[in-house]
Amino acid sequence: MKIIVHIIPFFQPMYGYEETYHSMAHASLGYDVHVLTSKYVNPNLTNNKLDKIDTSYDKHFRMLTIHRLPSRFIPFQSRQLFLIGLFSKLSDLRPDIIVMHGAEFFTYIPVAFFHNNSLLKITDVHKSGSPRSNSSSIFFRFIKNTLRSLAIAINFRYSDYLLFYSQSHMREFNDKYIYSRSRFVFHPMPYNSDIFMLKSDSGIQFSKNNSYVPIFMISGRLVPEKKICEILSILFSSYKKPFKVLLIGRIHTSYKSVILGAIPPLFHSQIIFIPSQHGANLAAIYNSCDFGLWLEHYSVGILEAMACGVTVYTNHEAGLYYPFIPPERILTGCLEDKIASLIAAIPSDFNSSNSAAVKQYNSSLVSGYTYSSLARFTSSLPNRKY
Repeated sequence: MKIIVHIIPFFQPMYGYEETYHSMAHASLGYDVHVLTSKYVNPNLTNNKLDKIDTSYDKHFRMLTIHRLPSRFIPFQSRQLFLIGLFSKLSDLRPDIIVMHGAEFFTYIPVAFFHNNSLLKITDVHKSGSPRSNSSSIFFRFIKNTLRSLAIAINFRYSDYLLFYSQSHMREFNDKYIYSRSRFVFHPMPYNSDIFMLKSDSGIQFSKNNSYVPIFMISGRLVPEKKICEILSILFSSYKKPFKVLLIGRIHTSYKSVILGAIPPLFHSQIIFIPSQHGANLAAIYNSCDFGLWLEHYSVGILEAMACGVTVYTNHEAGLYYPFIPPERILTGCLEDKIASLIAAIPSDFNSSNSAAVKQYNSSLVSGYTYSSLARFTSSLPNRKY
């Protein structure tokens, strides 16, 4: 049986995306999986609660064990830490495969010096973009970006494979890290198919008297950068038929007031604010929606929503990241043009009957992009040494 180790600086069981679901999928395939991480997940989770969650997680995934190692942060670096005893723990476990999540972390430096003849080292490059820092201090910005670039260069140099989920992301690194190019491997961004799936009986009823109206949705962090206020203003002024909008996610009270202030009170009853949801709760909400709007951003929520049957409209950048989105749903131009194209694409006789057929089609588009597929891919990569 292969022993697979996932190294993740910050790990919260049952919450997250590739850093959580990839290890879960390996465990589900029957491998002996170990997660090496720190005790840090988020400031609202006490160690006592964390122990209970870890225990429950280990019990559910019997082949997965979480090891929380002591850690030390690099001065002035809120996301750069070393795991104390990482090399020793790897020596004890003697893994066949090590998966490191994110190339920009110094956490993985000890892995560069850990070797055995059959060991395969994979760096998941997701979220490892060009060096950047939002610090207002030029000095601290320089230090953070320099350390980040150095960590990426070291991790790239000593990994057997560099795993990308986007062809455009892979091209971003192609010229800068020429010596690593032959190690690049690609797998489409996956989603958790055990949770997000089309279920005809799992939707939530958001319309009164069982009357059918189209339901639009925007999910994720509800922030001004996503131009939610502008999108809704144009949608309510342009689409003349009854509909509802679900805004799913965390939103600041002041921005909620801005949104409601920009929409005539007559339409306030058509807007439903839903706090952040995860897992089965989010899947049930997605199953109730017809159209998902990712017009000014993109996220893995696109896959999750489509798996639940949602017709997603998005932008050109998302189309490059997610090649399965039909070209006619990739909208270009200003917001007014995007929404005009969206409205024109909605059939005039849109109802629950033709909605069901469209949902089946949407779900089928992402059927090959699961974490099980990713786990099979990474566990079967041939051994290569450099």
